[in-house]
Amino acid sequence: MTDRWERSKAALNAALEQEPSKRERFIERLCRSDPELLAEVRSLLDAFDDAYLEVPVAKLTGHEKPPPRMIGRYRVLERIGKGGMGEVFRVADPEGKIFALKRLPRELVTEEGLSRFKREAVAASSLEHRNIVRFIELVEHEGRPHIVMEYLEGRTLKYYLKDEKPLDMDNVFAVSIQLAEGLESAHAKGIVHRDLKPGNIFVTSNGSLKLLDFGIAKLVDAVSGTDVTKLERITRTGQILGTAEYMAPEQALGEVIDARADVFSFGCVLYQMLTGRSPFAGENVLEKFGAIMNSDPESLRQLVPSAPEPLAFLAESCLKKNANDRPQTMTNVLSELRKARGVQLLSAGPRVLT
Repeated sequence: MTDRWERSKAALNAALEQEPSKRERFIERLCRSDPELLAEVRSLLDAFDDAYLEVPVAKLTGHEKPPPRMIGRYRVLERIGKGGMGEVFRVADPEGKIFALKRLPRELVTEEGLSRFKREAVAASSLEHRNIVRFIELVEHEGRPHIVMEYLEGRTLKYYLKDEKPLDMDNVFAVSIQLAEGLESAHAKGIVHRDLKPGNIFVTSNGSLKLLDFGIAKLVDAVSGTDVTKLERITRTGQILGTAEYMAPEQALGEVIDARADVFSFGCVLYQMLTGRSPFAGENVLEKFGAIMNSDPESLRQLVPSAPEPLAFLAESCLKKNANDRPQTMTNVLSELRKARGVQLLSAGPRVLT
């Protein structure tokens, strides 16, 4: 079993080194003599849901049409990703400038799916920050909405954590400070991300960090979230949107959430960068929810004795079960990060993981 897993992991790592559009052909060649291994690696790639450029492109079938040559005024160059809430294409405008364009898969073109997708556009259009992917415009084509955004080259944070190895401390601070700055900006506009995870944190080829995918972002009335009478929910009763192992307890319970849910998810990401592993692991979604609701993560002081004590304390504070016990805003988090770092954040932001 261990040998099998090592072979699968090695094949996955090799596939992830390829350009997204070339991965399927690569693993077919690599695993041509082992159909079971091929199926396992495909499954692992499908689970590697990075929601942007690192999502493996699903194989086209006879039931799925190839992408159109034009979407609005944009010329489609290639399909570069496909995730649960949208396909992503590399496109060019009439002047030849390159952008990323995201649209709903046909199977999700329902009243609810369209509502969520348009909400993403509303959220994205109000966000202007160097650590948030830049929204360009919303276009309609053949009855389907499409979001045009800046095209990014690089990797998601999930790629850098794929071997379950921690980041060095300089990169932990560089990523966490930029991430906190982007979230602080979104929260100031009343927007909660709701699905913060390494796959939604993009590190560009020049080392800057960009927050991706506000597809399940929730517009709230205030940063504190205490005035819940004016909240407009975007989920059906009982439906949970988010990724299990990074989800705050109140979100896992399907309760109304506020910016402190992102503080919890930030704590999960920070813990993983420090240790190489998630604070709330499990074999399936139910086990992960159970850990989030009932278990405390292993002490960072024991796992990473070299971590600055203020940083370990901050990460564990963000992971408190009760939202009232966490840092109440990302501004509080940023303040503690800067104290832990021991230096003032440069206005241009740190460079990371180049």
